[in-house]
Formats: sequence, C-alpha cells, structure tokens
Amino acid sequence: MLLGREVRPEDVPDRALWSLLGVFGLNKYTTERYIKQGDITGAALNLITPATPLIQSTIKLGQEAFEDEPEYPKAMKGIPVVGTLFYNWFGGGAERFNKRLDK
Repeated sequence: MLLGREVRPEDVPDRALWSLLGVFGLNKYTTERYIKQGDITGAALNLITPATPLIQSTIKLGQEAFEDEPEYPKAMKGIPVVGTLFYNWFGGGAERFNKRLDK
C-alpha cells in the first residue's frame, strides 16, 4: 500500500509465505527458476551470490545518460531507501505493477 500498488486480499497468504521464507534466503524467483527445474547448484549459487543493485543502478544511470530517451526512473530503483519509492510514485512503477496485476 505504501508503494501505491493495489492489494488483493486473496494474495496476502501467498505473499506472507514468501516473505517468511525470504528470511531464510528462499524466494519465489529461486524456486521457480532453479528448484522446479532441478538445478540445486544454481539455486545455491543464487543464494550465496550477493545482490548488487546499487552498483547495477549506477552503471544503468551512466548508460541512460547517453540514450536519446533516457529512462531514469527504472535505473533509480536500486538506490537504497528512496529508490523504490521514487520509481513507484513518480516513475510509473505502481501503474505498471497494477496493469500487470489486472492481466
């Protein structure tokens, strides 16, 4: 709700389960991408490898500066604390999420 996204009550149990499993390093992406396909090594590697959104965002911002039509809001998602809020409120992230949810 804080991000301006629609919340469906029927999605709450599923999301709560993944949030709890996230404490132990398991997430929906890893499960669907690796474990369901039997790639336990890939799942373990994904769990161990650190996420680097700040570094990726910095590189993306640098690349966007040279584009004809830069998309700065998407690149700013990786900025700690305010990046996701900025993207959802001012960069169209909430609208994209809600449109994808309605499909």
